Amino acid sequence: MYKNIRSRASIINMYKENMAREKILSEEQMMQYVKEIDAKYEAELQAIGVPSVTDQHLKGLWEGFIQPKDITTQVDTGVDSETLKDIATRSIQIPSSIKIHDRLVRTFCKAREAGLAKNSLDWATAEAMAF
Repeated sequence: MYKNIRSRASIINMYKENMAREKILSEEQMMQYVKEIDAKYEAELQAIGVPSVTDQHLKGLWEGFIQPKDITTQVDTGVDSETLKDIATRSIQIPSSIKIHDRLVRTFCKAREAGLAKNSLDWATAEAMAF
């Protein structure tokens, strides 16, 4: 099923092909239309003043925090590394009374377990540990 879904063209591309096949719009007209719509959306965003991600980064309550330059930067959390590993391991242990879908075991538990074995944490595991 997933292979079939991935092999399909996107809705936008199917729409473009249909418009061209029925000779409603040429490829050039379609591209112009897309540019006009994109420009309209961009103008609307500018009009309401949506700040960019870089404008919001480390502002407000996060002022003073620094962004690590290297994702392997060691940070002193004040918690023993063995305690952190234990918390991470426990966050992926499923009680025997709960039956979870095999795909969830593979994509959630096994993936996190593999990361922990390499002393590597993904963002989601770090968030689970924080909870």
